[in-house]
Amino acid sequence: MLGHVFNVLGRPLDVGEKDLPLMERWPIHRKPPDFEDLEPRMQVEVVSLDGELFSGEATFVLARTVEGDIGILANHAPLLAELAPYDVKIHPPAAMRISPSRAGSCR
Repeated sequence: MLGHVFNVLGRPLDVGEKDLPLMERWPIHRKPPDFEDLEPRMQVEVVSLDGELFSGEATFVLARTVEGDIGILANHAPLLAELAPYDVKIHPPAAMRISPSRAGSCR
């Protein structure tokens, strides 16, 4: 509600509670969202003339275009860019990240 003063419990101090058209009210002590829901995600599609190279969710994309390097975060406006011949780094959501196995590594 813009234009009103509320106390820490969410009750209005400048008008009566019945004078406000509250549609939804959340308790202060509520269950937090799941960790996976906190990380913003976006749908990424990388295509070439030959077809689709990648399609999936990501939280961050780093790429080199013919105009220069770009970094794209989730919730960015839709973007279409011509990529330069360079690696595209796509960071998947934390829930999808896989740590490399230590089996077979040199010590």
